[in-house]
Amino acid sequence: MQDLAGNLLDGNSDGTGGDDFSFMFYQLGGDATRDRKVDFNDLVKLAQNYNTSGKVWPDGDFNGDGTVDFNDLVILAQNYNTFLPATPAAGLVAIAGAAPMPALSSVFSSTPVKAVKKVVPVMPPVVVKRPVGAKRVGR
Repeated sequence: MQDLAGNLLDGNSDGTGGDDFSFMFYQLGGDATRDRKVDFNDLVKLAQNYNTSGKVWPDGDFNGDGTVDFNDLVILAQNYNTFLPATPAAGLVAIAGAAPMPALSSVFSSTPVKAVKKVVPVMPPVVVKRPVGAKRVGR
């Protein structure tokens, strides 16, 4: 890479020009607090700003439309109780622009399935009803 004057750019700040710039980032839908996990604290941020406009990600606007609404709540609900590891494991090569994948240990529990007594939903199911007098569109 070169600047407008033709000088090689030092992308990785090692003192030698001509190399690529790379950086690490992550995006976890529903993580308003940016602590790499979606939990009650993120739900609180969303609830405090629910049905308001002019908001951004830390306010609970997870789809970027400027309004905190049901669509943002859906994103949070889909990722509730998920998290990303704090840093990439040693020895892994970071791919520019790639979000870190959660460790398998965080995805799969070591508890056997037989030991699970009761499954409790994280959030109650949402029932969407057609308003009285509304006509069905489409099929």
